[in-house]
Amino acid sequence: MSTNDETLRLVLEVGNDSDGDAEEVDRLTRRLRREILDQEVESAELVTTGEIPEGARAGEAIAIGSLLVTLLPSVLPHLIDLLGGWLKRDTTRTIKIKLQRGETSVDLELDGRNCSMDQLQELVDKLGNAVS
Repeated sequence: MSTNDETLRLVLEVGNDSDGDAEEVDRLTRRLRREILDQEVESAELVTTGEIPEGARAGEAIAIGSLLVTLLPSVLPHLIDLLGGWLKRDTTRTIKIKLQRGETSVDLELDGRNCSMDQLQELVDKLGNAVS
């Protein structure tokens, strides 16, 4: 994996406005991760919390609904298109996007109910401005 200054790291937080429980959010997150990995991203990993709940088996505790995506800026518009399509397939889905690069930080939220092409283009523009 490349670790140069060009690489972006986005944290995606997946949600579900329906009565989806933690298992449903985890399932949606893992499904979205597989779709993201089909893009030309460098990585898409489940975020770990570092803490294992007492009584749990040994292993890594994951932050349910969170993905860390590493990609080059040129791939960002493709990722946003994928996220828009993913949201439109089920209007109860939501995604919070967090990008930090140097002193610049961008936090955005999209949901399936009102995710338009104009909103996606605005998102690409905001994120693009943050990384340029």
